[in-house]
Amino acid sequence: MISLKFLLALLLAMLAGFAPASSDPGTASIAWANKSELLTYRSCGCADSCWVAELRERASKRLKARLRCDCATLFARYPANASERELPGSCAAINDSDGKMAAIAQTMKRMVARQIP
Repeated sequence: MISLKFLLALLLAMLAGFAPASSDPGTASIAWANKSELLTYRSCGCADSCWVAELRERASKRLKARLRCDCATLFARYPANASERELPGSCAAINDSDGKMAAIAQTMKRMVARQIP
């Protein structure tokens, strides 16, 4: 008869093949000029119309700024300790662009430079 320990070990070995390679496999890096910072993107649904982009200090991982779209409305937080606010317009300009990641990076750059009210 097969032991319970053997079956458990076999089950764990099979499940290990399904484990993600990183702690957050849905996060992607976006090209960012300042190498001491990291701009990331992750989708949260709505056929990739819901997303969050975060700018962090590379060394400390401290959040500096966040842009997010809830499928229709664009929200921003900069500096990170500020309240989130709704930006004018919608996410369509970013979501419908040919270069979505570049559009996110450009919007983040304008926000951090305080060119977005």
